Amino acid sequence: MSLDLSIRNITVFVTEKCNFSCSYCFQRERKNPKSMNWDTGKKLLDWYINTASENEKVLSFTFFGGEPLLEFQLIKQMVKYGNAKAEKAGKKIEFGATTNGSLFNQEVAAFWKENNMSLLLSVDGGEQSQNLQRISNNGKKSSELIEKNIPYILEAVPDCTVRMTVTQENQKHIVENLNYLYDKGFRSLAHYPVEAGWDDESLANLDKAYRAAANWYLKKLSLGEKVFMGLYSLIGRRLIEWNAMSDNEKQEVKAPCGAGKGYLGVSVDGKLFPCHRFVSLNDFKGRFLLGDIESGFNTKLRNQFVRITNKSSLGCHTSCQYCEARSICLGGCLVQNLMTSGDMLIPMPAQQFISTMYYETVKDIIELLESRNKKLLQKFLGNNVFESSEKGRESNIVMEPC
Repeated sequence: MSLDLSIRNITVFVTEKCNFSCSYCFQRERKNPKSMNWDTGKKLLDWYINTASENEKVLSFTFFGGEPLLEFQLIKQMVKYGNAKAEKAGKKIEFGATTNGSLFNQEVAAFWKENNMSLLLSVDGGEQSQNLQRISNNGKKSSELIEKNIPYILEAVPDCTVRMTVTQENQKHIVENLNYLYDKGFRSLAHYPVEAGWDDESLANLDKAYRAAANWYLKKLSLGEKVFMGLYSLIGRRLIEWNAMSDNEKQEVKAPCGAGKGYLGVSVDGKLFPCHRFVSLNDFKGRFLLGDIESGFNTKLRNQFVRITNKSSLGCHTSCQYCEARSICLGGCLVQNLMTSGDMLIPMPAQQFISTMYYETVKDIIELLESRNKKLLQKFLGNNVFESSEKGRESNIVMEPC
């Protein structure tokens, strides 16, 4: 069966500039940051709509940076033009953005709500954790810049997801930060560890922190609270699907990353990369540049990239083949691997530990709830996975974007 390479999801750098200097940001060392202009933005939308398959009626478009709201006027132009262009083509573009929230004022909120746009908010939690490593460039506490905008954010995007970055310094506050965000009104929460800097002791503490976070989530669900931590639910569904597969089926499951296939990252000057993380790899740009919006794809390079990365679960690095956690990561993030091991397909030991930590935490919860409280398990999984599995499971392990 041929591989579907129809583009349906792009993350677009409208600027490389940011008003924060977060200590763990993968773009913090960028020199001479630039921004996209309207001409490039318009050409990008034309290219995206024209390139997408006729069968793709709904396209995803995420504004990224830097801090994308530094280019709010450009975003308004692009959304207006994109909506009109897509409608004429019989398609719809679902626009959204990843933002630090500091510029999400009343004007931005009104525009977001009017255009039904999604939002991923990068906030680490309460004042102590937020100000520790998310530092504003103007000297003000970043927590104060965010807090004043929370009512606008929730009014415009009630189901906004908050992404917390977990580090060695703030991991002990993870439950405290979850409580802070929940009390502020956020109901979709996610937490991800930074990629580097972990030693054996800090990884052991991270394991304890993540189990505490999972227990916090379970307690909220058991009390009937409306809260969603999608990563736990996704991992749980993957595990159940994986365990129901035959060995032959497991060998055919592909890694969950859609980079270079249905998903792309686009730079401020309209260059095409496998994903948004590859856009920022200054040392490797020539190697992973797949084309541009003027001339389209370099088909040879794109096919080469897909062939290398489209590994099955048992085609990953040797260290992954006998790892139980491969059912949820199947080799991990390509860029993260490249930056730490020098090879897209070889994860570092710390990343393997983190994947195993996720796996064991969720596995323990599933085993506990299967015997004690299946209704709570269904809430934890986020869908009625038991009914679908009984009717002849349709595996959907592949996730886009990475």
